[in-house]
Amino acid sequence: MSDVESFIPLRRFDVVELCAQDSDDLHGFQDFGRVLLALLHNDSLKILEELKDAYAEFNPDRDTLRIDREVDREKLAAGLKQKFDELLMEANYRRLTIEELKRALHEASMIPLNTKVDLDDYLDYAFYFRDSSQQTIIVRDHFKGREVKFDNLERVVVLLRFKDMSYFEDRKKRRKMRDINFRPGKIYLFLYKNVPKNDLELLFPNVEVSMTWRDKLLFALPAAAGAGPMLIKVLPSLGLIIGVTLLLTVGPDFVRSWNIDPGKRQALYPLLLAVLSASFALGGFAVKQYLNYKNKKLKYQKRVTDTLFFKNLVTNRGVLFTIVDSAEEELGKEMVLAYHHLRMADRPLTEQELDERVEAWLREHCNRDVDFDVHKALERLSSFQCEGRAVIAENGGHWSALPLDEAKAVLDSHWDAIFDYADA
Repeated sequence: MSDVESFIPLRRFDVVELCAQDSDDLHGFQDFGRVLLALLHNDSLKILEELKDAYAEFNPDRDTLRIDREVDREKLAAGLKQKFDELLMEANYRRLTIEELKRALHEASMIPLNTKVDLDDYLDYAFYFRDSSQQTIIVRDHFKGREVKFDNLERVVVLLRFKDMSYFEDRKKRRKMRDINFRPGKIYLFLYKNVPKNDLELLFPNVEVSMTWRDKLLFALPAAAGAGPMLIKVLPSLGLIIGVTLLLTVGPDFVRSWNIDPGKRQALYPLLLAVLSASFALGGFAVKQYLNYKNKKLKYQKRVTDTLFFKNLVTNRGVLFTIVDSAEEELGKEMVLAYHHLRMADRPLTEQELDERVEAWLREHCNRDVDFDVHKALERLSSFQCEGRAVIAENGGHWSALPLDEAKAVLDSHWDAIFDYADA
């Protein structure tokens, strides 16, 4: 996780304000930023509507009526996944590969649990993250604390598509479906914050949790230690117990063949009662240890639930709104920075030179290294054209920007053309 992130840790309006203060026309640049971000917002609205339409068929929380029409669910799901993936890349998220995810699932969890995830329950699953950092915490390890270093993922997006109902037809799988309360065939979306990389398995709804062997031994050893003295008391009396049991079941004639004195036979009854009392005490002790085991398991499960509750930001349809907004934020910041540095340069810049200037500016204002996505910013900015003029243009591998007033005029022409019914 040492790769430099592309995420810019500033608000888009803060980026506009900082660039405006660096420019020679404060209010003019603020106006430029305002109309540029408004155009991006309009484009984002179209993307959001497309995503909402594609997700409607798979939304487990849908509360609107369905129109009776033929739909190709697999084609629809593939299209949704592709749009969702592209949007997250634009929002500067990175996708965990299957190998990286499986490696994370096999790493020791931050919570001392044994966890197991049945990936066969899913038709598709994907994890995305943004803004990772290495952190250190103190973990209590029974009697002492120890330092644990881990990769913390600032934002994690999860896409899970469960298999259809036919897969969950047998009794065991129906019970699983009931226990975790999901709807087969639907797509679940989650957005979490501050998730340790080796705790990613806890984000699967069907994760099975159990205690570690070490914790089981901590319960088994005291149980064995307490049971030992009771067994020592009980074992010498087993022969007498057998004799009394035979007396009560087979009959006195059979016991009489053992030549047991009748007086001694009568003395067996109190002894039997004492042994039975000891047996009940031993059984009660075993039940107590088992309940302690169950209680600790419940405490662990509560820790998992608390982790998911306090780190979950939004689910399902709400994830679409959040991710569209994040993509709009990131692209807006990148475009503002690219235009500002091209405009303020004393000569046209190559793509590499622009990239280095913006990254130096980000290092100065954010106190961190950021991998600026210069290609995405240049491609989007150069698409704003009017009457042969583009906000930025390339000539022989060098990029230059229009003056501020001309660039605002180009953007204004695009804004005016959003709803143009003059020929209607």
